[in-house]
Amino acid sequence: AKPRSLVVGLASAALACPAVYVLCTFGALAAGPGTWDDGYLAEAYGRFWRPLSPAIVAMGGASNFLLYSTELGCVARLMQAMADPDLGLRLLPSCLAGRLPGTGAPWAALVAITCFELVLVSGLKFDYLVQVSTLLHVFVWWFSIAAFARLRLDAGQGFERLRLWEVPWGRLGALAVVCLRAPVLVFFLVCASSVPSVVLGACAGNVGFVVLVIAWARCIQGLSVSSLSSEALRQAAATE
Repeated sequence: AKPRSLVVGLASAALACPAVYVLCTFGALAAGPGTWDDGYLAEAYGRFWRPLSPAIVAMGGASNFLLYSTELGCVARLMQAMADPDLGLRLLPSCLAGRLPGTGAPWAALVAITCFELVLVSGLKFDYLVQVSTLLHVFVWWFSIAAFARLRLDAGQGFERLRLWEVPWGRLGALAVVCLRAPVLVFFLVCASSVPSVVLGACAGNVGFVVLVIAWARCIQGLSVSSLSSEALRQAAATE
């Protein structure tokens, strides 16, 4: 995809999102009082014209399925890359690096993620999982903007990286992006941190994942050092 297509797509989504939210909100308000529970938007628009209700339910299900599939694919490919021994990272066990021969789909990571999600859904309430997921997304957005700022600082110190496109106006442009993004992320973080159990679950999930990655990296490092020592001993014995 060309950078221009990405910019046009993001700009279109930024314009369409508030329009859709405003349309949905005022349409629901015009429909009259209700419970405002799950599915209320379909119920409210069904009062104007009955066929709108099943149409909204179908479109909502399709959009949620596409959103879930996209996120699942991104996370699965990330896990596959972290586990792929050919890339040299080896941050996860190599058994998660399996791909289908024909399509290259990361089947091992997809199966692992699906099993993990089934365990979570069977043991915790869905509303709680949604709240924890929202807070984890906020954490990821903070990490993303921190990584963006770090890359821009490195670029100014001679560490140039090949990119399809970059924010114009150098450091001033990067500072503008951070200043525009940070207040929104602060607002999201405050809203998502209103329930103590959600904050505890999100923090525990982040810390647990980091600890597992560090422990695996140290284990791999120890195995590498051991294999190198064994190889050096074999070479020394062969020379003698």
